[in-house]
Amino acid sequence: MDSFRTAMFPPLASLAAAGLWLVLAWRSPTLTHHFAPLIAAALWGIIARNPPGAAQPDRSERLTPESSVIRSSFVGGFAIAAATTLILLVADKLQGPGLYGNFPVPAELFLHALGGAVIGSRAWTLARNPS
Repeated sequence: MDSFRTAMFPPLASLAAAGLWLVLAWRSPTLTHHFAPLIAAALWGIIARNPPGAAQPDRSERLTPESSVIRSSFVGGFAIAAATTLILLVADKLQGPGLYGNFPVPAELFLHALGGAVIGSRAWTLARNPS
């Protein structure tokens, strides 16, 4: 049961963030939630690396880019954020202004989703105190 919870919590957290973004955007389509796709996409990987209730991870062990955790968090996080962006685009709920001048809002949100997926899937390491 514990491995099931550890495996299912990261995608559920990303889905919850995307669901909250969907509700907020649906209620106020002229307000652009610029960093919501970044958060929704990054949550999967961040939580997968640091599962709730787990002991403090050993930061000296670096995940390899071939790790299934990294691949699934990148693909899954991006897919959730991109799907939410597509739903909002099709429903015409992305009527707010963009951050980057005349750059289209849907493209901006897709770039933020990609950035969040990269952040979430990155195998971050912290420097350890040698003592």
